[in-house]
Amino acid sequence: MRWNKASIKTSIYNLLGVDAPVVAVKPTVNVELKTSTVRSAMLGSLGANGREIHPNIHRKIRFANDVHGLWYCRSELMAVLADVHGEAAARATIGYITELFQGLLPDSLLSRNSPASKRRN
Repeated sequence: MRWNKASIKTSIYNLLGVDAPVVAVKPTVNVELKTSTVRSAMLGSLGANGREIHPNIHRKIRFANDVHGLWYCRSELMAVLADVHGEAAARATIGYITELFQGLLPDSLLSRNSPASKRRN
């Protein structure tokens, strides 16, 4: 039998005859729609030239199982974009793509506490 913390709290409050506290529910995010938006942005950033030169990353992005798979494709995409368009353009594109992941991943994956995240040229 599996016990949730919420069900234990509710049970204890019920035994005491007190109403359980109201828990705020986050609005649901259409994960599939946002994931396809991220996937499209990543594939679009490759362009036809990048897809022809680096077909492996195109395949990885296209067939990634979920948003986590797409998240971990970003480093390879950065390398390909830097090769095709230059590092400055690649950084800007990856920055835009990273913003698209908001609300899809835990905050611990999205935020960096290193000095590199504080530097903006």
